[in-house]
Amino acid sequence: MGPNERPPVHSQDEEFGDDDGADSDEDEEALAQRIESIKRAQGVVQILAPNKINKSYQMTVSVAKAEYLPKVDADEEAILRPFVSARVVGLVHTTNVKRNVNPNFNAKL
Repeated sequence: MGPNERPPVHSQDEEFGDDDGADSDEDEEALAQRIESIKRAQGVVQILAPNKINKSYQMTVSVAKAEYLPKVDADEEAILRPFVSARVVGLVHTTNVKRNVNPNFNAKL
């Protein structure tokens, strides 16, 4: 339906037949031509499909070391387990967990 067209009106007595969905090719072609003529009348014409540009990027995070990390608790049995995590566009990369206050990660994420 176009902006200036009204929907068809049916009477209450009108019987609707079962539509088996088997439209002829002529009906489809006529409908396609009618749609194109309406679009042209409205000034809507597709010239070309837009070009899609896909670019990919690579990011590297280098993690060397951490120094003088604070102790978690005054209790000697509490063990610090430092690690580094980087999240980019839903991907998460983490370093291995180290067990000291001055860990050397030497990792690339």
